[in-house]
Amino acid sequence: MKDLNLNLITIIIIFIVIIITIFKGKLSVFNKKKRNFNLKFLNKIPILNPDYNTFYIPKRDGSERQIDAPNTQLKNIQKNILRELNKTYLFPSFVSGFKKNASIKNNASKHTNKKIIINIDIEDFFHSITENKIRKTLRAYKELQNEEIEKLINLVTYRGRLAQGAPTSPFIANLVFLGIDNIIIKLLKKYDKKVSYTRYADDITFSSNNTKIKNAIRIIVDSILPKYGYVAKKKKTTIYRAHTKQIVTGLVVNKRVSYPRNKYMKLRAMVFNFLSKGDGNINIIKGHLSFLKSVDRKKYLKLKFYYRRNFKENNNYKVLFNKQKKKHKKASFTNPHTGKREVKFDYSGKKIEKNDYKYESAFENIKKSKKNNDDDKNDLII
Repeated sequence: MKDLNLNLITIIIIFIVIIITIFKGKLSVFNKKKRNFNLKFLNKIPILNPDYNTFYIPKRDGSERQIDAPNTQLKNIQKNILRELNKTYLFPSFVSGFKKNASIKNNASKHTNKKIIINIDIEDFFHSITENKIRKTLRAYKELQNEEIEKLINLVTYRGRLAQGAPTSPFIANLVFLGIDNIIIKLLKKYDKKVSYTRYADDITFSSNNTKIKNAIRIIVDSILPKYGYVAKKKKTTIYRAHTKQIVTGLVVNKRVSYPRNKYMKLRAMVFNFLSKGDGNINIIKGHLSFLKSVDRKKYLKLKFYYRRNFKENNNYKVLFNKQKKKHKKASFTNPHTGKREVKFDYSGKKIEKNDYKYESAFENIKKSKKNNDDDKNDLII
């Protein structure tokens, strides 16, 4: 009997552990890719000539980044397309950029406590995704018709490639590059089954406890990327050993994911100058604090309580650290006619106003019912 009880207890414990690991995402039960694409919604979208505004913003290295921003109508259409695409496809866990419940912290957390980390950056990532690459990727899904594919390509590309500035570009880029991700992972697993691989947009990270895998990664990357029309930035390729400060997507990952100390000290100085002298841009400082809170809450609280002693009653301190009610711009509203949540923009990209829905308020209905009752009474009197 004792043996039976012990067996039951062990089975229950194993079952609980499996459930916990599933919800933590360690098993791929909920991360299975949905393979059934549905682009029928494209029939509701009108045919139009894509209109973009091209401008340039400076990079850290002194060069310029080209931004192709769609006009308001096209941008609203692309937002609707992105919403529909997200309903029909889920990316695997190693794709960490531009998807729900994913961040640079999630990306970095998969590379902690490793003996070697290698970061590779793909040059001109979005512009490397051409119409032909998108067409070839989408044609692999047999449920999609050629008309739907061509219409989607027309709405999400500019000058024969993805536009850096369009809401749909990150999703399409992830979808097209997914095949190359799988090829690289498959080849790496032959050298080291425990190698970790993630990609955050154009930033690819490899990590392992086997330091000899460095040469295998170099050979695979140098052979696979050019074959499919991509180029790795040699200047941005970095290798971190265990005895050095290891950085993945801007965060330190030696023992745990943490905010870099040099950036923390700069932020602390910015906060001090703002609290004591009122110097600095409040929006920039609040943005840095918000980011720090999301990636390293321990350091955020340390900074918050560090200045609390001297600046607790300071209005600037309250603005920076106390919670304030924010007025969020709602992307949807309740349709009074149906009671359902509706998006602000229809499939043609035009804004939907509440007045567009023909309905009568409850107050108006009460007024009408009173009038009808009065009329009925008058009829009875007559």
